[in-house]
Amino acid sequence: MAASLTSRALARFRCLGDTCPDTCCRVWRIDIDRDSHARLSYAMSGSAEERADFAAGVELQAENADPSRYAVMRLEGARSTCTFLTPDQLCGLHMRYGEAALPDLCASYPRVAARGTTSAELSGHLSCPELARLSLLAEDSMDLGPAPPELAMAAHQRLRLPAADDSDYEAKQDVVHAAVRTILARREQPLAVRLSVLALLGRATKSFFYRGLPEVEVERLQRTLDDVSSATFAARVAAELARTTPFELGVADLVGQLVVAGLTRTRQVGFLELLQQSLASYGDAGRIIEGTSEEPAHLPTGALWAAYSARRAGWTTAAPGTATRWPWIDLAFENHAHHHWLTRRYTATHDLYEQAKVLLLRHALLRFLVLGHPTLAAMAQADEASCRAAFEQVMVDVSYKLSRAVDHHDAFVTRFAAVAMADLDSWELVLALARA
Repeated sequence: MAASLTSRALARFRCLGDTCPDTCCRVWRIDIDRDSHARLSYAMSGSAEERADFAAGVELQAENADPSRYAVMRLEGARSTCTFLTPDQLCGLHMRYGEAALPDLCASYPRVAARGTTSAELSGHLSCPELARLSLLAEDSMDLGPAPPELAMAAHQRLRLPAADDSDYEAKQDVVHAAVRTILARREQPLAVRLSVLALLGRATKSFFYRGLPEVEVERLQRTLDDVSSATFAARVAAELARTTPFELGVADLVGQLVVAGLTRTRQVGFLELLQQSLASYGDAGRIIEGTSEEPAHLPTGALWAAYSARRAGWTTAAPGTATRWPWIDLAFENHAHHHWLTRRYTATHDLYEQAKVLLLRHALLRFLVLGHPTLAAMAQADEASCRAAFEQVMVDVSYKLSRAVDHHDAFVTRFAAVAMADLDSWELVLALARA
């Protein structure tokens, strides 16, 4: 790989250690690859006590032929905590043996590497509260630049780049991502317009640019990218949105499905508590209706969305999703969209339209949980400085908890993809999600 690029957020990142508001060493599965297992086993072989600690803390996955999941860290107690986490919320392995002995997953988190056309692109999981703060709140956080030497070296040593498939679909990442970054950077347009343009890009290319296609029509792709990423195209989309009535009940149904899925398909306690507190703040409108043999459990989406819309109105200045009271609100959601495209590569999806729809679903759920948050409901009439402090705290808190539920649990990720594929067949609904 010729070079390593990274976001400014990741370049600034430093682990908070015992001052982190929510350690990464509990609840989720911590896989240990075969090489890491051998390295840690050797480091802990110096005494009978160390060997006993290793046996108690590491469990082989004999039935798993995947060398990246050769073993797992054992989790213990009601909070499912790694056995090596100290009472001071520090890594006992790191303290005793240094970073070199850590499993690759532990040493690299929250960093993640993606394979670009000519470089490795390094970013990080928003499931880390500190990286979520650095990624979402600064104006330049998603700008890409050369990775600092120590980060690039550590990344190549401990992060596993996905294998290249040498397809035209993957080979066009640089030009596609350049167009996406141009679209998202047009801050003269409301974020809803920019997200709609991304969806239109996906819709315009899905017939001739998709995974598994033997050969891409390069000139046609470039013409489409140039057209859709132009300022003229964005202005036309803005005019179309201004004439369109938002299909809010459709959005409410989709968000309701994801909320119910979050309550039933994730073990992340923080996210569960977030959903429960959010729904409870709406009273009867947030009370789940138990399922029957004919209809699954669901929310009273009409009443819930009306209550949410009233809360959201305190943070918007025009039609829903078209403008916000202050630019730093759109900036945070814009950075979230940039982060999605950087870390969840379109090459893992069938086409750009699927990539855009999954982002829109996540965007709508995030907006519902942030702009409808009970803390912000009481802040709408406060001064800007107070509103900004409250919004940023809620944005980071919701984003990292959502990421822990979505990005690290296959069942919830699968649900997102299923909804995107099965329920997002209406262009009217796609546009409505951008304005959620």
